[in-house]
Amino acid sequence: VFIHETFHCFGLDFSHIDNTEAESIIYKLFQVKDINGLRIFESYCESWALIMHSIIICFIQTQHLNVFLKKIVNILKKEIQFSAFQLVKILNYYKLTYEELINNSYTMVKFTEHTHILSYYIIKFILIFHMNEFESWNLKNNVTLLQFTDTKKNIQYYIKLIESLYKSPPFLHYIKSVENYLHNNTNVDLIYSMRMSFHEL
Repeated sequence: VFIHETFHCFGLDFSHIDNTEAESIIYKLFQVKDINGLRIFESYCESWALIMHSIIICFIQTQHLNVFLKKIVNILKKEIQFSAFQLVKILNYYKLTYEELINNSYTMVKFTEHTHILSYYIIKFILIFHMNEFESWNLKNNVTLLQFTDTKKNIQYYIKLIESLYKSPPFLHYIKSVENYLHNNTNVDLIYSMRMSFHEL
């Protein structure tokens, strides 16, 4: 939470720019209606917050670079697994699968959200799963790795990044495997938790 909110406070995101035009594209990709607005910039902050949180944990727990590099891979892998589980679990609560969420053949929206689930859990996971692409995009399009280039055009590029990733075959296959795992899981702590990260400091 601290890292996420710091992104807002330091102006590293694009929350101060009108996102309406770009967000209209997102509504074409996902079968969702958001009562309080999409707030796509939250996905940017939350993705970086999860990555940086993982790096900090790894830094505290290791003393040598080679150990750090091995451990960070495992930590991020666990975070990807947990984020996938959270996504699938939330959609299951609404009696939806991810494939149904991105199926544009439906004439009626099947998912109405009130708390920006799409940004915090779904789009965040798309970016985390494709972490290498996300990092490359930031290096290419941002002022610095973390400082979002705050123009409407760059927000559109950000939406295009999401559009290029949200139904990649490996991504869809991974979600399908997690959906199968959910149906066989009886861990109460996992089922009822809405935590944003698997690891804690």
